[in-house]
Amino acid sequence: MPLMQEDSKHEDVVQKRWKPPPAGWFKANVDAAVKIDQQRTGLGVVIRNPEGKVVAAAMKTTIFLDKVDYAEAEATQFGLEIAEHAGCIPVIMESDAQEVVSLMFGKKSTRTEIFWVVAEVHDQIKRLKHVKVQYTPRNCNSVAHSLAKLALELNDFVYWVDDIPGQILYLFTQLME
Repeated sequence: MPLMQEDSKHEDVVQKRWKPPPAGWFKANVDAAVKIDQQRTGLGVVIRNPEGKVVAAAMKTTIFLDKVDYAEAEATQFGLEIAEHAGCIPVIMESDAQEVVSLMFGKKSTRTEIFWVVAEVHDQIKRLKHVKVQYTPRNCNSVAHSLAKLALELNDFVYWVDDIPGQILYLFTQLME
């Protein structure tokens, strides 16, 4: 299945809350948060099924390389890795970074280091086949953003599949209401 994008302008106007994926698909929301003064990036991923149930989540820190778009592209790449590892394919990847989503579709070009991350994501998408990437408004991406911010406080990679801790599920339900 080819890489696809939904009409982001229409979604901005209509979409007020997170929407579940269609039957047979998973949805992975990804985001990055940065602490420029510490040169750190937090990456967050939350994957849900068509019923809206969280089936996997992950967060980690990386080095901030002076470009927020680079961090957002890293979050997309991280989300694909987690989706594949958790067996959550086919998957719709959602990011609130319009610039990065545009780069994924070749609507914008770049000569910076982000090119290599985008190229790696394209390779992953070709290999996995059943992947869509789309923009989502920031208010529909709050759970992934919260995980990215929490990752900034940690120095570890944290990954949950099916057995999500109660405190994390509580955070998810509070943000989804």
